[in-house]
Amino acid sequence: MANAQDFLARSARKHVVTRTVMRYGPRRIAAVLGLIALLTLSSFAIRNYFRQQNNQVLQSIKEQGIELSNIPKLSLQFAVPVITELLFNGNVTIPEMISAVKDSNQKIRTATGIATHLVMQGRYEPRQQILQSLTIADSLLAQLTITGNGTELAEKLKLVHDYSVTAAIACYFNPGDTLQALVTRNAKRSAKWALQVLTQQPGDFTDIQMLGSALDNGINHKTFSSGEINRLLEILSPFENKTRSAWLENNYQVDKVLVRGGNNYGPKYNGLYQQLACLYAAAGKPAMALQCVDTLLRYPETFYQNDYATHIENAANIAGVFYTWGTVDSLDHFVNGYCRRKNISASGFYDRLVTRAMIDVGVRFNTNFYTGGRGQTYANTNIKLSDDRMLTFFYSKLKDEILKIGNTDERNFNLAVMLKNQGCLSAYRSETRGMTETGTAQFYKDAINYYRLVPVEYLGQPLSVIGTSGADLVTMPRGYLFLYPDLRVPFHPFEPRALINFYNTGDFTKYVLDNGLFDQLYQNADQLKYFETWMSDYQVNMTSPDFFLHDPLPFGLLERLAAKLGSRNANQWADLNILYLHLGDQAFAQNETAKGIAYLQKIQPEKLLNAFQFKNFNVVNNYSFELTAKAVAALSVNNRFDLAYRLINVFKKEVNRSSLYGYASQQVSLNRQSPEMAKRLLDSAQTEMTRLDNPAVFQPNRHQVAIALMYMDPGKNEAAAYRTIKNSFNKFEAIGRFSEAYALNGKLDKALQQAPPLISSGDRAVFLRRTMHGFNKAQSQKLEWKKFMDNELIFTRLFLPYINENQ
Repeated sequence: MANAQDFLARSARKHVVTRTVMRYGPRRIAAVLGLIALLTLSSFAIRNYFRQQNNQVLQSIKEQGIELSNIPKLSLQFAVPVITELLFNGNVTIPEMISAVKDSNQKIRTATGIATHLVMQGRYEPRQQILQSLTIADSLLAQLTITGNGTELAEKLKLVHDYSVTAAIACYFNPGDTLQALVTRNAKRSAKWALQVLTQQPGDFTDIQMLGSALDNGINHKTFSSGEINRLLEILSPFENKTRSAWLENNYQVDKVLVRGGNNYGPKYNGLYQQLACLYAAAGKPAMALQCVDTLLRYPETFYQNDYATHIENAANIAGVFYTWGTVDSLDHFVNGYCRRKNISASGFYDRLVTRAMIDVGVRFNTNFYTGGRGQTYANTNIKLSDDRMLTFFYSKLKDEILKIGNTDERNFNLAVMLKNQGCLSAYRSETRGMTETGTAQFYKDAINYYRLVPVEYLGQPLSVIGTSGADLVTMPRGYLFLYPDLRVPFHPFEPRALINFYNTGDFTKYVLDNGLFDQLYQNADQLKYFETWMSDYQVNMTSPDFFLHDPLPFGLLERLAAKLGSRNANQWADLNILYLHLGDQAFAQNETAKGIAYLQKIQPEKLLNAFQFKNFNVVNNYSFELTAKAVAALSVNNRFDLAYRLINVFKKEVNRSSLYGYASQQVSLNRQSPEMAKRLLDSAQTEMTRLDNPAVFQPNRHQVAIALMYMDPGKNEAAAYRTIKNSFNKFEAIGRFSEAYALNGKLDKALQQAPPLISSGDRAVFLRRTMHGFNKAQSQKLEWKKFMDNELIFTRLFLPYINENQ
């Protein structure tokens, strides 16, 4: 009986499904199973839905940003912009980001990198984040100790150096006690470490570049004591120490060249005698400083054209130390002795010194951030980043020397040029710090009074002046130096072979216009053409205001200048197209449509290609192309196709015409203007594109067409966009903007999906940054971030290659 019951139970279990079907029926069971399946699948769908929501994607980007920040070998140029975009969005804080970085050195590198990006692009904004990143980096640097092998020591010294550069630039753009305290504290750190290294002389340490930078930092901010200066001289100077150690002899051999600047020039002895001269200047010993200079002059072959005076670090930097250390009573002894050795005038020496305080692209290359171009360079910035008091002091020395000139005409003219240049340089410093009042009127008033004392014959004498590079000299009337609308000198003011653009400020032009002096000063056609040269230099610096560290001219000033030049019919002799392109662009940006059209109507098409002849900065031609395309977009939206065609018809190459139409279409879409006009411009771009079908030819217009498709409707046009760039060179430039297009429309999940699989960490960072940038552009703008957002680096902001029409 028991066996029978067990058999029946096991049998029932085996037929449970059959019995269930018989009991409830197949339809009811199917409905229940379907419901279970639906709930199961729905849970996956719901989970996937939430995963794709923007908050989840933002969290993913944040996590990937942290991951990238933990890669020491990845350039800060890639990792940090992802962080700054997250900061703008409020999705991360600087303390949170730094705490997520594991390695202590990488924490410092990242904090300094964040500050560098914010300062170079926003200068003095956003203030809170700049100060916070610098403060965190400073606190972390304070925890470093001088231990380990030579390689570790060099790495730590570099962390201190990189911070010193960024902190000094931040203080330059936003001078004040808070940032100055950080600069000084780090200089004390540099001084302490430099003294300890030179005292202990670790056998495996050979990085004299970093040691020299630490010495410079300590000297430039007077953080060594007088006793420590003497101790350094006792260790380093062969004039003081006749039995120097083998470590010193090895690291400061005569044939070791300390490369400073970006062109592989530098002093022999690993820069020893340049630094000894600075130490002797700090000690107030001009005779010994000159003895060091004698050694520098004895070995000229490692300088450009064998000339120490043109090197990025020369006697001017030594003179700066006399001022910093309060040993100016000895300065004349040093300067006069140097001038006798070089057979130059003291006024010429000081003129070159103060002009070196102009800001050029070399400043940014001293930071550890950008990998393009020359990469990071090293140079003593005690003159270039000098405070205003030092600059005023050296201008006063220059004036004193000019007043000693016996020839009245020469004296008055040099005073006029000096005062104008001092006003322009002072105005640049004020304007780039966000100050509206420059306080320079007296400089210009006195300058013009001196200028009026100079005979016309003297002003008309021919003079050889520097053009755009060390090898580019042009002959101009002497008066050109004064009438050029900005700071202008006849010599190369920067590192040898560096490119020069003499645009700093519109302050002098504003003073001339304000006081009704324009017609008195600029009397003939040749003098009116100086504004053409000025606008050409302006075009270079406006290509990327953050890269060149200069601000655009105020719209009102450009308008007044254009009106005055128009009243003089200057367009007959000078090419003013760049002026009108900028006026039109700014007018449309301010919704002053009638003005924008009127200014673009003044453009002379037959001269337009002159704005595309920049040989040294090809990217400037791309910027001119961008301004033209934006003009086409604005005119098209306002149904002024007649004017738009006047600009387009200048370009005969199909690739350029197609790019113009394509980029114009993008602008219409990005500005949320007429979709019909965006489509019409895109159709024209595609028509021009079909006329050029040669895969062997670079066709950047295909990128423009594809990007325009995505900005119009990424969901609808994605497949067509990818087909358009299928065989194109440099697809990532377009695909990155595909990500931006989706992000602008709030679809962050689709934006990230544009990144190809198995790409490098650097490329992944680019896609993350573009996604965040597109998403942030669609958000309400924050006032404290405006300058940072407006100053986006052109190499990330723009991909619009111009193909030379003359080739």
